[in-house]
Amino acid sequence: MMTLRWLVLGPALLLLLAGCSTTVQVHARFPANDPDAAPLRHVAVADFEGPEGDHFAYAFEAMLGSADFDGARYYTMMDGGGRGRGADSSAAMRYGRDIRADGIFYGRMQAANFDNFPYDVKDTRCVKKDDAGKCIRHEDFFRPCLRRVFHMEVFPMLLRVRDGQVVYSSRKSAGAETSWCRGENQLTSDDEMIDGAVNTILADVRTDIAPYNTILRATVIEKTDGLPEADAKVFDGAVKAAGKGDLSSACHAWDDIHRNQPGHAWTTYNIGVCAEANGDFAGALALYEKAQATAPKANSDISESIARAQNLIAAQQELRKTKKSRK
Repeated sequence: MMTLRWLVLGPALLLLLAGCSTTVQVHARFPANDPDAAPLRHVAVADFEGPEGDHFAYAFEAMLGSADFDGARYYTMMDGGGRGRGADSSAAMRYGRDIRADGIFYGRMQAANFDNFPYDVKDTRCVKKDDAGKCIRHEDFFRPCLRRVFHMEVFPMLLRVRDGQVVYSSRKSAGAETSWCRGENQLTSDDEMIDGAVNTILADVRTDIAPYNTILRATVIEKTDGLPEADAKVFDGAVKAAGKGDLSSACHAWDDIHRNQPGHAWTTYNIGVCAEANGDFAGALALYEKAQATAPKANSDISESIARAQNLIAAQQELRKTKKSRK
């Protein structure tokens, strides 16, 4: 069993990297992290033993039923659930044969625990004022508070029914916490913390077991150094157009500059961004590498874009390979 991990940055990290820079969307397609799991598309969910196991199993079914790729549902759900049949490979095999499924998901909820950590918050209050209303004596008071922490750990597995092979198994964990003091209400309920942990784990499992679509961001370089004044104004206008979502106008402007200034690294790079946004990852990579070779100094945006384009090309190749193997 081989598990791949595709380089996909989370929204928070993307914002951190981009800062206030202009970015454009790149529509990306990635294969499942586990290529052995992806071909099994007629599936059902059996038991997940342990605390909150049933809750997790029903949420797992909902995730599989709504999973899509390229705008189409990826899975065909073969049954409404195999609760009570047991959470082992033998039970999963019997269940899978009964409903003629390709694969059966099952597993074990190892932990679904709440822990409480009491603490105090110090408040300083005025306990005496003079005749003018000015505080002349303060005292410290301590309010009891509680930090409540939830931890979930689950071991999901996927059994291939035709040969009884467990083709996917993983250990996933997630958690949540909240805190409040006396006189306040619990801000995040226990049910909300459980649901949040379940959703975090299922989102991670989703990318393991099936191909998926996502949105990446490519950063536009806004530097005009090395350009004549007239071209620099056009370049700035193109950056503004890209920032407003008019990438077509921006790309035409950068193309015009590139014809006049073919050695300008930042224009070359931005044309690469245009190619990447249009799905031409090989063309984008060639332009990024040309920009890197002609740039006056090392640039992190270029390095990151080269790595991203290489990753997208590898993902395309893996998806083609997977498609051919299914025929």
